[in-house]
Amino acid sequence: MNVQDLPRRINANDELVVCFDVSKKKLDGYAIHSRTGASDREITVTIDRRTDQIEEQLNELSSYADEHGLDGLCVVCEPTGGYDQELLRLARRQGHRTAYVNTEHSAKMSTVESGDTNKTDPADARAMSLVAEVDRTQAHRTLEGEYGLLRELGQMYEDEDRQAVQVRTRFHHVLKKLFCDYEKDADFLFGSTGEAVMEEYAWDPQAIIQDGYEQFCQKVKSHVKNARWATLEALYEQAQRSARMQWPEGYRLAWKRRLKQLWADYKRHTHRKEQIGEKIERLYLRLQKRGEVPAPFEQISSKQLGRLVGELGPVEDFDAHQEIEKYVGLNLRERQSGDYEGEVKITKKGRPLARKILGQMAHQLIPKGRLFGSYYRRKLQQGMRRAKARVAVMRKLLKLIVGLYQSDRPYDPDRVFTCRSQYAGAG
Repeated sequence: MNVQDLPRRINANDELVVCFDVSKKKLDGYAIHSRTGASDREITVTIDRRTDQIEEQLNELSSYADEHGLDGLCVVCEPTGGYDQELLRLARRQGHRTAYVNTEHSAKMSTVESGDTNKTDPADARAMSLVAEVDRTQAHRTLEGEYGLLRELGQMYEDEDRQAVQVRTRFHHVLKKLFCDYEKDADFLFGSTGEAVMEEYAWDPQAIIQDGYEQFCQKVKSHVKNARWATLEALYEQAQRSARMQWPEGYRLAWKRRLKQLWADYKRHTHRKEQIGEKIERLYLRLQKRGEVPAPFEQISSKQLGRLVGELGPVEDFDAHQEIEKYVGLNLRERQSGDYEGEVKITKKGRPLARKILGQMAHQLIPKGRLFGSYYRRKLQQGMRRAKARVAVMRKLLKLIVGLYQSDRPYDPDRVFTCRSQYAGAG
């Protein structure tokens, strides 16, 4: 029998913990106040999601905590994708502690409390309170200065990138109607040669055939001098086949007009993304000059590192690397019961954008001859699936970046796959 003493952590600060279910228009709050020698007191509130009402309610709750000898107020809610920020910002501004409750935890706690799957806003607030009572809240981090701005710019960059991808998909869909025998991949459309064909012909096969092969080549090469003859010949042949569809003039004009609109949209989103990327790079270089973040290394640019740092925030906020893995959602999850052993996977909790950025970085570092090329292929030879091997690279890469962050030493590729004792001995 193993017996050990555990510290009492449940509301160790003796605060009034108020949990709010935040929706688009209102907030439902719940707290339970334990009183010595008396019955517990339950507090429920419902207010509109307006700044003045939130401030007034927080002041009232804070006064109640003072009157009953409590050490302040702690405001808890679920992350709601934006609606929670107003509440938490106002609470922090008034000097109150803030925390999050995992939505999965509160949903399961609601079922435990009520014994059914009913869902209401007041019930959700009570379930959050139970989660907080067993000390399963999560830290609410607020990033200030360059870190906070990097996070905002990173989200804007992601929005523009997502819009550009959607426009590319729609562009390719319309193109296949007008230029039905197009055989190159989608990326070619947005390269230099594809851009030249778009500018001159809007990918209208009839217009290409009317100009003739020599004129077509001459126009494209006026934009792209190194355009390959074999590529131009293939495109002209595909245009000849597509022109045999003989679509009515009205259809062709409508599709050409739509392609021009989508092309303009794509260029606009791409330009905005580049501008935001430049701002991210400047901010990151400013942090690098102050020695707060590592320099770019291998094929990883300062823009990519800036986007990642915007998601992570200052590494000093974490006590251990495992906490950073959990924050990103790269920590491992194991399922085992009796003889059953499930596959070990990452939790995919935390910040999905951080995982996406790490995935993009890992993709650049796994080709042969690059930093993680051999490591990635060794994992594949051990029977690991490609997706899982790439996750292994992401975990290794995150550890490398955090190590550079904390060590205050320049990047050394020999250190990546060498244990500390061997590396010290080699020096």
